[in-house]
Amino acid sequence: MPVALRLPRLNRHRLRRFAWGAIVAAAALSALLFVLSGAADRTGVRRQVFSGVGFNGTPLLDDVSTRITLDFLNDDPGLPRRFFSVRWTGYWYVPEAGDVELLGAGDDRLDVWLDGELIIRRTPPADMHTAVRTVWLEPGVHELRVEYEQHGGAFDMRLEWAPPGGVGRPLRADRLFREWPDSNDIRLAYGVTWLQRVVVTLWIVVLGITLVWLGTLVGQRVGPRSPYGRYWESAFRVAGHLLPQRERSIRWTIRLSLLLASTAVALVTSEIYLRLTAPVGFYVWPPNHRAAFDPAPGAMPGVTGVSRFIISADGVRGRRLKISDGYRILVVGGSTSECLYLDQGEAWPAIVETSLQKALGRSDIWVGNVGRSGRSTRDHRLQVARLLDQLPRIDVVILLVGINDLLLRLRLDLDYRPLAEESIEYHRSLERRAFAVRRTFRLAPLAGDPALPRFARTALGSLLYEASIVAGLTEPGWADDIQDSAGSFYVRNRQRRQRASAIRSVPPDLGTALIEYAENLRFIIAAAERRDTDVVLVTQPSLYGPALSPTLRELLWLGRVERSSADNEYYSVGALATALGRYNETLLTVCATARIGCIDLAAKLPKDTTVFYDDVHFNEAGSRQVATKVVAHLLDRTTSLPQRTVPRTAR
Repeated sequence: MPVALRLPRLNRHRLRRFAWGAIVAAAALSALLFVLSGAADRTGVRRQVFSGVGFNGTPLLDDVSTRITLDFLNDDPGLPRRFFSVRWTGYWYVPEAGDVELLGAGDDRLDVWLDGELIIRRTPPADMHTAVRTVWLEPGVHELRVEYEQHGGAFDMRLEWAPPGGVGRPLRADRLFREWPDSNDIRLAYGVTWLQRVVVTLWIVVLGITLVWLGTLVGQRVGPRSPYGRYWESAFRVAGHLLPQRERSIRWTIRLSLLLASTAVALVTSEIYLRLTAPVGFYVWPPNHRAAFDPAPGAMPGVTGVSRFIISADGVRGRRLKISDGYRILVVGGSTSECLYLDQGEAWPAIVETSLQKALGRSDIWVGNVGRSGRSTRDHRLQVARLLDQLPRIDVVILLVGINDLLLRLRLDLDYRPLAEESIEYHRSLERRAFAVRRTFRLAPLAGDPALPRFARTALGSLLYEASIVAGLTEPGWADDIQDSAGSFYVRNRQRRQRASAIRSVPPDLGTALIEYAENLRFIIAAAERRDTDVVLVTQPSLYGPALSPTLRELLWLGRVERSSADNEYYSVGALATALGRYNETLLTVCATARIGCIDLAAKLPKDTTVFYDDVHFNEAGSRQVATKVVAHLLDRTTSLPQRTVPRTAR
């Protein structure tokens, strides 16, 4: 026989106290929401309403709106309904890369501009047919401007977005900003939106508890045989049929259920707390990562002793950025900036920092190094935009680039496609390649990384995953980027080049690749300028030369064509020199056109082992020479540097 679970009636006084506790919690969260809503006042775009078409004269209305619609006209009878114009300006945050469909309709004129480019134009006479434009958007902040003109008759306009083939939806209010947002602004906007949902849900729970309490009160007053009085007894009898037969089993089942329920509540609460408090961070290197390298004798001429590789909590090689640092430089690039096999203080970015401090008699100069092997300007597009939002008030970005863009073109050979023509999957994987760690806790939903185990895509799971990496229990996904400590990687690849099945003496057609290279550089410059940061571009020096001795040729290992695993073709020294020279010329042209700082390092360094230990990587003496050239340029162009004693104001 199933056991009818007999429990005492609910104590209405305890239930009432529980209801009051829920009310206090809901009230506290409501107060927190009120405070956060005041702090998150940067959301929304600027809205200006003008009398007549053409956006002339003083605006009739100049305020902030979280919606790009004409619904506000219904709330203010004093605004015109005919012959008027409205302009919305601000910034739109896009969390992930991909194709986005913009859907615009307007009666009469509608223009939509994104990052300074006209995306949609509807000209009068126009009805409300929707114009659709598919655009590829990088993750991050995009400048948005929407202009609408009413030329008489009816008025209406609509602007929506959708994934390809999806249903249009309005631009979310928590992703619209009137000023350029940093990561804290974006996180706060998400937090307020999520907290609004929690508060509403909690008040509904309070209402439900209150109804249950009132029902229990009525049931106890009208008697156990009334519908209210029999409610709980019937519920427990049903539970008794579903539970085991023996009373002891029932009690243990109840205890286990309470334990599981409390554990679930604790986990959910911890997950919510971590998502609210964890920083939205993008790290080229895992924070606090450490490694040591001891190159074998002869593997790297000019590199001696054990080299320490230390990453700060900011995810950069160098000391941690302090609030008191008055002048801040960020070095971006590939392995020639990374200086993996040079000791912490021997890498040229570190020498630049100490040299500037010594030359100017200041200790508040900071140089952070986020160079990483194999990364090209495709990766730097994402890195510069993300890191300038994350690391506050960077004054200068130094970009030493060229070799990885060239090697990408040579390696892919006939399979090469410019970035704009790559697939959506490629663009999604690009961010995972650009950043070793992405803490993009956006409350709900959490952006998952397919490269991570499923549990590690949660806030709690990611902490456990990182702890297991630190403890050596888990092999990180970025471990493949780390070469062996003795440098035998270089020895093997030099031998492979020497056994090449064929040598190509002429470089491939670089026209399309150089166009993409220039576009990437201009994109990086524009991203830095929007954040009030200067850019210094540096050409890529190399060992390649017309009269390279056999001894120096034995140090080379780059230039392989990777059409298939069976191929072992390489480009000749002359072909590599010609191709890299064209990349450097493109960089110099971009510098001259954009009128930014430029260091032609390739023209200033000798092509021998006083600088290089292989094709392009600097040994200890070469790193000092590079730092000397960079410091001289910075001191020459930054005459106001000695007078700047405080950081720039927050952007």
